[in-house]
Amino acid sequence: MGDVLQVDFGQKRETVPVSQEGHTDADEAFVSAELRARGLPWGAGGTVLEHPVTTGAEIEAAVPGCAFNVLRTPLYAQHGDGPHDRTAIDSHVALLRDDTLAKVGIVGKKYGVVQPRSMWRIFDGMDVKWEQVGSLRGGSILYAVASVAKYDVVKGDTVEQLMMLWQALDGSGSVRVIPLGKRLICMNMMSATVRGVQGISIRHTRFAEQRLDFAAKALRRTQEDAVASSRVYQAMAGTRMSGKQFAEVCMKLIPDMPLDPETGEFAASNGKREANRDQLMANFATGVGQDIVGVQGTAWGALNAVTEFTTHQRSSKGGEGARVESNVLGSAQRFAGRAYQAIHAMVG
Repeated sequence: MGDVLQVDFGQKRETVPVSQEGHTDADEAFVSAELRARGLPWGAGGTVLEHPVTTGAEIEAAVPGCAFNVLRTPLYAQHGDGPHDRTAIDSHVALLRDDTLAKVGIVGKKYGVVQPRSMWRIFDGMDVKWEQVGSLRGGSILYAVASVAKYDVVKGDTVEQLMMLWQALDGSGSVRVIPLGKRLICMNMMSATVRGVQGISIRHTRFAEQRLDFAAKALRRTQEDAVASSRVYQAMAGTRMSGKQFAEVCMKLIPDMPLDPETGEFAASNGKREANRDQLMANFATGVGQDIVGVQGTAWGALNAVTEFTTHQRSSKGGEGARVESNVLGSAQRFAGRAYQAIHAMVG
């Protein structure tokens, strides 16, 4: 690890032109690989843009399925077959897409909605280049991903700092920005919240007056996290960790089921838990990127054994959409957070 910390905040992207005629399969494969390297490693509900965009209008033109606002509509309880056999529910309203009239959420009557078309425009004028835009659960969750910086943990092992703009229209969360790290060689993902770094959010009720301040703070927070995370990960790459130590971490993360006090036997089978621990150990020994000089047998290698598991291998009900939610704000993110803390405690 050198004495000079280098973090590239350049957002320029080299484009690979593909002519409409005369291009080769190799050209197409190269462009496809370049596109797949952008944004999140999961394709669920998201569109990776061939040419990154900088404004909300460009987002809507590139991804029409995300170009909608929501309507508030009353809720009723039906208690008979007749048209008048219903009672108004005054405490809540339904939110519907204005393009398809599909329901995206049920929220309290006082809930203030940040309209999607306003959300996409939060960073207009700030030269943030959005590379991926998507929706989950039929539009209940909207997100966009921008690349902010890149840095090397060790030579040949590059991490890209991403900024994720996220909103849950179903009332489960406000508009927020979450810093994410993506290891390019394997597309392993880690939310900055794993290291205790919190994203920032904006209250729906004060969106209009807080928008510009929110955008500036969010971009600055993401850039600051790129510098902080590069130092943390480089320090981890300089810290040795044995297989025995990592096995102890795995047991802390996925302990055996408790013993039945009456029989002295395990209350349930540990087969799946053992298989998951074996997978983590395999990732630590031969996972993607472990062959890079300076990775294997380090705390950095251990952390990536875990993020390979949470990003690509850990079971997730609900397909890739559920995997996105789990890794950004759900159980996979919490699992990686426990791993980060356990690794630090072990080699501290």
